Amino acid sequence: MAGFVIFVAVFVLLVSITSWGFRKIISWLFQRKYNISLKIGSIRLPYLKLCDIQISKNGFSIQVDEISIKSSFLNSELTKLVTLVVKDVRINKDIGQNPDFVSNSEYNPTPLDFRDKKIPHFINTFAQFMAVHVYNVSAMLLRSETPGCLTHATAAELRLDGSILKNASLLLVTLNLIDASAKVLRHAENQLKESCLAEFRFGVSMEVILVAQGPLSVEKLHFKMCQTSSIINDSFYSISYGNKITRKVEEVEHVEDDLIQRILPLIPKVCFLQIDDTSLKGVKENSQIEYNSSLKKLALTYRCSKSENSGVFPHVSFNFSMCDLRLQNSKEKLLSLKSLSVDAKLKGDIVNIYFQMNTFLITYNHDVIHRWVYNNFLKNRQLHHLKEKTDTTKTVATSPGNSLIENIVKKLVINICAEFSQVSATIKLSGHNSSVGFNHVKLMLEQAQKHRGPSYNSYFLNLLLLDRHWQTECLIESFWWSFKEWNQDANVSKKMHIWATPVYFVKVLVKVCTHENSQMEVVAFLDMVQLEWSLELAACVLLAIKCLKQYGLDREKISGERRVEKGGLGPQVYVNVGINYFNCFFQSQNTEYFVVQLNSVDITKTLDSTNVKFEEFKIFTVNNTGAYYCCLRTEDISNFKTFVQQAQIDFRPSENSISLSEEIRIYWSTNFHLKTLLLVRDILDFVNDLREEINLPLRQTPPSNDTVYTCSISGIFAFYIEISHKYSAKISIDGLNISKTPHDLSVENTAAVVAIDGADIFTIKGLAVHRIVDSQLIRDERLDNENFKVAWNKTWGLSVDLFKAVFPYKHNYADAVQNELISVFKWLKIVHNYKKVPFTGDSPLPSDLLINVKEFLFEMSDDPFEVKLRDNFELLEDEYNESTKRLKMLKEKVAELCKTHLHLPAGKVEELYNNLNRKNAEIYIQRSKQMLRNAPPRTRLFAWSMTMVEIMILADPSIHGAENVIKVMKEIDADTPWPEEHLEFTTLWCRVVSLRCKEWKFQLRDFPQPLLDIRQCYICGQLVGAEQVAPRREYFVVQLNSVDITKTLDSTNVKFEEFKIFTVNNTGAYYCCLRTEDISNFKTFVQQAQIDFRPSENSISLSEEIRIYWSTNFHLKTLLLVRDILDFLNDLREEINLPLRQTPPSNDTVYTCSISGVFAFYIEISDKYSAKISIDGLNISKTPHDLSVENTAAVVAINNADIFTIKGLAVHRIVDSQLIRDERLDNENFKVAWNKTWGLSVDLFKAVFPYKHNYADAVQNELISVFKWLKIVHNYKKVPFTGDTPLPSDLLINVKEFLFEMSDDPFEVKLRDNFELLEDEYNESTKRLKMLKEKVAELCKTHLHLPAGKVEELYNNLNRKNAEIYIQRSKQMLRNAPPRTRLFAWSMTMVEIMILADPSIHGSENVIKVMKEIDADTPWPEEHLEFTTLWCRVVSLRCKEWKFQLRDFPQPLLDIRQCYICGQLVGAEQVAPRRGKRFLRENAPIMSMSPWAMSMKSRTKPMRPSMMSSVMDILFEFLIGAFFA
Repeated sequence: MAGFVIFVAVFVLLVSITSWGFRKIISWLFQRKYNISLKIGSIRLPYLKLCDIQISKNGFSIQVDEISIKSSFLNSELTKLVTLVVKDVRINKDIGQNPDFVSNSEYNPTPLDFRDKKIPHFINTFAQFMAVHVYNVSAMLLRSETPGCLTHATAAELRLDGSILKNASLLLVTLNLIDASAKVLRHAENQLKESCLAEFRFGVSMEVILVAQGPLSVEKLHFKMCQTSSIINDSFYSISYGNKITRKVEEVEHVEDDLIQRILPLIPKVCFLQIDDTSLKGVKENSQIEYNSSLKKLALTYRCSKSENSGVFPHVSFNFSMCDLRLQNSKEKLLSLKSLSVDAKLKGDIVNIYFQMNTFLITYNHDVIHRWVYNNFLKNRQLHHLKEKTDTTKTVATSPGNSLIENIVKKLVINICAEFSQVSATIKLSGHNSSVGFNHVKLMLEQAQKHRGPSYNSYFLNLLLLDRHWQTECLIESFWWSFKEWNQDANVSKKMHIWATPVYFVKVLVKVCTHENSQMEVVAFLDMVQLEWSLELAACVLLAIKCLKQYGLDREKISGERRVEKGGLGPQVYVNVGINYFNCFFQSQNTEYFVVQLNSVDITKTLDSTNVKFEEFKIFTVNNTGAYYCCLRTEDISNFKTFVQQAQIDFRPSENSISLSEEIRIYWSTNFHLKTLLLVRDILDFVNDLREEINLPLRQTPPSNDTVYTCSISGIFAFYIEISHKYSAKISIDGLNISKTPHDLSVENTAAVVAIDGADIFTIKGLAVHRIVDSQLIRDERLDNENFKVAWNKTWGLSVDLFKAVFPYKHNYADAVQNELISVFKWLKIVHNYKKVPFTGDSPLPSDLLINVKEFLFEMSDDPFEVKLRDNFELLEDEYNESTKRLKMLKEKVAELCKTHLHLPAGKVEELYNNLNRKNAEIYIQRSKQMLRNAPPRTRLFAWSMTMVEIMILADPSIHGAENVIKVMKEIDADTPWPEEHLEFTTLWCRVVSLRCKEWKFQLRDFPQPLLDIRQCYICGQLVGAEQVAPRREYFVVQLNSVDITKTLDSTNVKFEEFKIFTVNNTGAYYCCLRTEDISNFKTFVQQAQIDFRPSENSISLSEEIRIYWSTNFHLKTLLLVRDILDFLNDLREEINLPLRQTPPSNDTVYTCSISGVFAFYIEISDKYSAKISIDGLNISKTPHDLSVENTAAVVAINNADIFTIKGLAVHRIVDSQLIRDERLDNENFKVAWNKTWGLSVDLFKAVFPYKHNYADAVQNELISVFKWLKIVHNYKKVPFTGDTPLPSDLLINVKEFLFEMSDDPFEVKLRDNFELLEDEYNESTKRLKMLKEKVAELCKTHLHLPAGKVEELYNNLNRKNAEIYIQRSKQMLRNAPPRTRLFAWSMTMVEIMILADPSIHGSENVIKVMKEIDADTPWPEEHLEFTTLWCRVVSLRCKEWKFQLRDFPQPLLDIRQCYICGQLVGAEQVAPRRGKRFLRENAPIMSMSPWAMSMKSRTKPMRPSMMSSVMDILFEFLIGAFFA
């Protein structure tokens, strides 16, 4: 027993010593060979398990609970002879402790070379007989530095296995990682927030095949990852950004060329990578999901085979595919990709790449994405910006060497083919949404082996294209950028323009290729291009730039870098662009667009010139009346504003020219000019704002001094001017050449005609204008004027072959030109803000003129009818003389015949004379027709002709300036006394003029002798032109037939009759006053009126007839007059120091107004529409606490159709009402128990809309525009709608009878009534016929032999009587019965409407809150909304009977009795987007349909509020409430 104990003790001691020694030996070996600290806690027998193992190196600490060995002999589930089983592995590392680890391990200066490496033999043996299974692996990486985090990674199982294949020539390594996960946790000091920053879960399966014997080579790699999911918290990005370690690595001056060869053994020859079912979630701090993404499949396949030729790249094939990629946040889908594939092949040094993408949709919401990017990246970048900037300043700039990618790409020839299908993007920028996309894009790039020499300025182009020849081709189909939602599946025609679409084209083909000597050629073809400019586009572009700036893009830095890069010369680019069917839309008004349309455009650019050609150019206007506009062919457009048949523009360094040919037509009007001006100003404002946003300085490039500008018109140029509604003009030019040099300007014109109202007034032939450099004739003329101060002035020469002016009979030239056309010029000055420069001696001296006219002709035409009468009279006179001669000759011949033939037939001589008369008539008719057909009409009544005219017009500082010109005027007319007051002139100038002509004649038509005949005429002297500023010519006239004023101690009475207000013009020295009854064009008329002023009551009474005619023009003139009078009174009060009387009105004063006659108020809405308000009987009474209005009847007519009829109207103040108090108590949220209340009662409210009445256009468009105009004129400012805004009054409306009718077509009504009459008359006539037949039968029984025609006569009499009865009934029906035109009727009786307001539903915030409660399902927009109309009321409606009735149906369509409706009613109208918003600029004129100039004084002192403002507020609230109720 003792021996056994000793044996056991010795055995245990030996085992312990052996175990201790074994552990020490292993630890010593690892420390000696691998510099790894290894500690083994214990060894367990008999299975040889190593327990409590600790391994540490370079800060890594690895703890293993157990390492054991298993064998397939003992366990059938194992496949290897020996399996190393490792359990519970824990890896710890503090990242912030050993920074030297990174520097020592990663930046080893000795390059890695795997060309001569082999796999050790023991690895092959180990892989053949052994495997490694690791269970429960966990790793913890702790960063103790701020910001601190902890990375915790776990894996349930890790399997590493190997096998020998193909007679031990290949080694297969298999790695399986099961249930792996990793978490990034926040530092302990930040545990107040969510601790988990990121979480990753995945499973990995990998197979690698290596060459077991021989040099190292990776034959195959198969990597598969599935069921991958990730969850990332927002704070993870800031932690990851903070964990970046700034490493300063000295740049390697050169990269070895054999790097690929050195690492080639590690590059697998066959590689397959696959990732399935991947998901990624982003989580906010509050654990709410921010975004969610998923990827169904990602696959990568790579095959490589060694090339036969050494030194050449191996043959490589590469394939990448991805499908069903989705990214969405909690509100919308952000990204969706159906499929993406990339195929690449490398053979020799040629790379062929094919890229294909299908159905890619992306949504960019700036508010959401920028907030996410800023919080996670930009904020951290700003924190580290200063540190990075400091580090960059310390680094020494060295010349960078060629990178690895550059060395690889230099040896490759890259060919690329990429196809994109169904790609679209939705961009949301703070309320501006737009869609960009295309249906199909194909991009091809081909490189040639041949080198071209020079390099590019861009690093990317140098990297991709190098110095080889290349060509690229890009095909784009159906590209769009729209502010509307664009559906790719929608069938959009290529001729259809969708409104609010800035860019759309059907097809674009671009080809770019290189040639010798750095030449590059660009050829492009565009088909059906559509562009649109609008205010919405301008706002969107500016907003997009602001959004880009929020990402911290510094344009100045980028542009500076680009300027540094542009060191060499750029390529020589040749461009050729062709466009078919180009349409460009410019928004000028809310719904009106200017359209620029061209059939074809050709642009050619060479090194020294640019040429632009286009055909069929037209500008016209269209209205946005629907969702799209169908583009027409250019030849089908008739209502155009500009038309150019052909045009060519050339730009060269020394000459710029434009050529217009065939046909040019322009239609100009004030309306078109104003719209164009506003459009141009909007575009210029947008360009200036854009320049400010992108900090683009204005290019200050002085033009070349030797540049020549030419313009030639070889076709027919017609310029049409719409002077006014009555007059128009046309300027026709045939052949025009304009040439502009730095020192000269020349104009040559073959012929020009100016026509007014279809009559050719001015004709100019052979016009030529040029600069005169020097002329002895002009110098001598200036020397003859002793007072001249300069010997030479800038001089222009003008020569004309023929100047002809013809004024037709009764042509209203003076009114068309002097009145209308001059008004247009004045309007243009106002619109363009032209300020008249003071005419002083310092003003620029005008040029001299030398005019040569070979022939001058001035004609005045006679009445064409009188000319024809005179010509006819002359023809008759001549024909009478000729017929007399013929008659004399005939008489002589008859006398001769009578001598030879004594017995002539009796009628022979008479027949000869008759034939002569007939022949005379035929000859007269023939000569009259020939005269009208051949001879031109002799309409010239007066002619003034001059030949070889030379006019010299000279200017000089001695006669320049207002003082000098007035001095000359006084010298010329010294006898006339000069006014004492200061005179102002609109026109003032002085010239020295000399006129020479060879012949000067005044010729009357019927006088061969000239009225005036002057030969070799010479006239010279000083000519002064002056026009004084005209006084105001229009006056308001107030005329009364009789006025009686009676004043007593306590009252004042004023009576007047025949009161009229009208306007007259100051056209002479006086105005002749007419009788009141003879004035027809009045604005206001009152038959009789009486005004009483008493201490307790003030009243006005209007009787018999009252008429008022209102228009915007009359209103504006009246407003200006009232402002002038008030300004005068204020100035007068200030001059005489008269204080404003502060007498408060009496509290018990009563104001009354009564109208006992017929009151008619006529409103001129526009040129097409007018309205009339007729009131019969009106009484208004105003007390300090009440206002009452009573009206017997009122009718509102629009375009002579009675639309609204109101009877028995009464308005009064309700002091208290239990009914209203109870209604307010029923609303629990109400804050006040009583509010100011008004009562309105109506006996009858009737609205009748006739058939085809344009009520909507008259009221909604025209009348609303008038109201807006009134707000602008009266400077009405909208008060912000807040809770502090005064609370509106309550309304109690009682309507006894309400009737709404829609009328039918009167013609169809008459047809129906006639049909019913015919039907009834047919029945009656059938009855009469039956009675007649019975009576005829009775007569046949009593009278056997009736006459044959008696029965037929009875039936004819019956038919005649039926016709008479029908005609009589038809006339009686049309005369007596009212037409039954009511098609639809909506009637209500005993209606009671209660409209209540309260502070709880008052103010924009409260109203919006109510809107969200009423419609809680609709999502509210995130951006701030602005409203033009916003109100909320509690409305209750009661009525006794409510019916909808159709005319031909006796049963009502809707019949409700004792109806009661109540609830909250909200009225809201959002402010339209900027595309419909137009701002009135300062100094912009207010123009009616015909332009007129007017000066307006601005009133700075406030006007007193009107007494009727409260009444208007009540009526307005009533109309709004009644309409929505």
